Amino acid sequence: MTVKDAALDLTKAEADSVTGRTITFDYAGATTSKTLSAIVRESSGKVKYYGRLVVLTTDQGNADVTVPDDFAAADELRIFVEEINDGNKTDFAGEPTKLTGFTAQPEPIGLVGIACTTPANDDGQITGTTTNMEYRKDGGQSWMTCADTAVTSLTPGDYFVRAIGDASSKIIDSAPVKVTVGAYADPVTDSTAGNSDSHICGVFGGGFGVFGVLAAAGLALARRKRRRERGL
Repeated sequence: MTVKDAALDLTKAEADSVTGRTITFDYAGATTSKTLSAIVRESSGKVKYYGRLVVLTTDQGNADVTVPDDFAAADELRIFVEEINDGNKTDFAGEPTKLTGFTAQPEPIGLVGIACTTPANDDGQITGTTTNMEYRKDGGQSWMTCADTAVTSLTPGDYFVRAIGDASSKIIDSAPVKVTVGAYADPVTDSTAGNSDSHICGVFGGGFGVFGVLAAAGLALARRKRRRERGL
């Protein structure tokens, strides 16, 4: 918990440059020996994230902050100065100041995952992509540039796709969108499974199929057994 202290209010918090989702910004009006911190706030005012950035050695300068992957275009990044004493004490803090001078790419829309069509499970697709997007498989570490129209030759699984930012315009990458690529489904197996019930119903409905032959053979064996038991 913090108590507001007007003496800690920043007079400047403006983006200087961006790289991916990391923003270097200039600040002024800080208090030395205090801590520069950040919060991510939704448009509704709800705080999503909080983090400490750096212990201040000057009242003005620059610092870096990396926003979380789900930072949306409508979210706000606010910077403030606070006094950190730990020990579960309430400390003074300045008013969170909105970091200006940057924007976030909107999330990609219209993406569709296409399931694999062969047993090799290596021809899945994500359609609706552009070369201004990147993708990676769930659990993967590296982002790869998407092909225009569709990403092909994918294995089954969940993928994340994001719109690439523009450093020259101080635009950061978008929040990623999850797309699922399905595994291959054997149409012959599925067709056989789907028709199994109707086949059994047809046999019992009056045909002399496999079940009818087995039943007739069983009846003949039973008759011969009874005749032997009677000595016939």
